[in-house]
Amino acid sequence: MQTDYTKQAAEILEKFAVTFESQLLGDDCPKFCEDARKGNAMGEVNKFPRKTHIHGKHYLCTFRRLVTAGRTARTQSMTIDFWNSYRDEEQNYFVRNKNEFSPWRDASLPRELANLAKQYRGKKTVRPEAYDVLACLTKNHPSTFEDFCSEYGYDTDSRSAFDVYQAVLTEWGKVSAFFSAEEIEQLQEVA
Repeated sequence: MQTDYTKQAAEILEKFAVTFESQLLGDDCPKFCEDARKGNAMGEVNKFPRKTHIHGKHYLCTFRRLVTAGRTARTQSMTIDFWNSYRDEEQNYFVRNKNEFSPWRDASLPRELANLAKQYRGKKTVRPEAYDVLACLTKNHPSTFEDFCSEYGYDTDSRSAFDVYQAVLTEWGKVSAFFSAEEIEQLQEVA
């Protein structure tokens, strides 16, 4: 089902002549995940409800367009690492494993899991859509590290905060190289 948000993203990409695709990479954690920093078991990624790893799976998302200059045409692309939401991955897990979590087949199934299985019965698996990624993209230069920390509540004496800042700077570099200033202004309207 398309929402107003997904329609808005699709219309903007069509206007910019940009296509979008997502490719599943796996269960690895983003750099900001405390579990990844602590080396906690990645096996927790495929257990619901989770106590740790409160993100979804890792996708490589690509935006592409054909750019022409005179008689020459080339493909321009931008790839972004993206972790889908915990909720989307929870849905995917229960849809893929629906027979394992059938309360009518297994009376000993814990109530919490039985309720989750019921919630996702009849649903389909989901992948990140263009809207999901566009809404999360860095659409402004993050300024200085100190300003970034002040704006988002990070400690300026934190190595992990600096890593996040560096990742945001890298993403901003990709976004500003792929989209024009006018396009970025329109993307800022994607809520």
